[in-house]
Amino acid sequence: AVGGFSARRSINQFGTVLPFSDLEETGRILEDFTRDFRKNGLIKIENAARQVNPSVSCFEFSISAGLARGHPNVELDAIMEIAELKREPIAQFQCNIENLTNKN
Repeated sequence: AVGGFSARRSINQFGTVLPFSDLEETGRILEDFTRDFRKNGLIKIENAARQVNPSVSCFEFSISAGLARGHPNVELDAIMEIAELKREPIAQFQCNIENLTNKN
C-alpha cells in the first residue's frame, strides 16, 4: 500500500515519506524509481537543457537515498536525520561530448 508524500528539504534535496510501506517495499519503490529514471528521465533532462541552451553537450549528477523506519512517537525531523545518515549513492550519471553514458 504505497501512498505518501514528498517535499523539498533544500535546493537539491527532497524527502519522501511512505507511511504505509515497510522498508522492503520502500526499497523496491526506490529500485523502480532508479530504473525508470535511467530509462526515461535522463533523455528528458538532456532535451530540456538543450531547449534552454542548445550548446549544452554534457551534464553530471548523482542521486543518493537513505531509508529509515518511522515510529509513532518519533518526530519526522529525527527520522529524516536517520535517513540522511544512511544516505548512499544509488545512481551516478555523466555524459561525454558525444552521448550520455551511465557510470553504473
